[in-house]
Amino acid sequence: MTQLRLREIALASACVCAAASIALPPFATAANKAKDKAAGAYVTGDFHNHSTCSDGTLSMKKLIDKSVNFWGLDWFVQADHGGASARNCTLAEDPFTPVTPAYQDLIAITTKLNKPGQVLAQLDTVHALTDVTGFGLAGHLLELCRGAKLSAQIQWDAIPVIEEAVKLVQEDVYTGASVRNWSGYGHEIQMSGALQAWHQNLLSDPQTSGGLLIACDPEASDQVLEILRADGFTNAKNIGTFAEGSGLSVV
Repeated sequence: MTQLRLREIALASACVCAAASIALPPFATAANKAKDKAAGAYVTGDFHNHSTCSDGTLSMKKLIDKSVNFWGLDWFVQADHGGASARNCTLAEDPFTPVTPAYQDLIAITTKLNKPGQVLAQLDTVHALTDVTGFGLAGHLLELCRGAKLSAQIQWDAIPVIEEAVKLVQEDVYTGASVRNWSGYGHEIQMSGALQAWHQNLLSDPQTSGGLLIACDPEASDQVLEILRADGFTNAKNIGTFAEGSGLSVV
């Protein structure tokens, strides 16, 4: 008998569990979706899910419906283990109803690759571009300002936002990192008197997978927007201008 080290046993067990889970009919439907993906495309999945069979909060039925029909996963693994729940493994429940209707918009936006950056970087009229990530829109725009030794002015109404995010932040639902970001660079920002605290919390909101922030010649703005929209970024907009000086103003 071949002896396996503990690590090999653990890996083998994980593979067996995954294979067994995907073999079930509801999971096979999700797994088969991967066949329709174009070559080189990402497939999305989740290795670790708990239901009310262990210590999760969703029934097996709702977990399946959420993962396949709402999140649109290509595959996922039911990993129920541990916990001290009532071990309710029923499938006889109503389909999962999402709490936030904007979740599909969030997934569509955050999983879209910033591929136009490769094309834009070849244009002489594009002088800088960066993806908006952990420092938020305001923080990364300030980085461009400092590097160019210029100031920037942006129009709040021109900034593309997820409507549900506005509703949440107006109810004081926002990340702690928004506050920490603002404490680091807020002294460099002038806000119009018409703007409120929730505007500030969105401007400094850290983006796990944000869009592209692009600095270009004014006459190249339409061309840049055309390139972005042709690649599916239909909400791309011109949000402001650079000028002499330093810092950022929001009107």
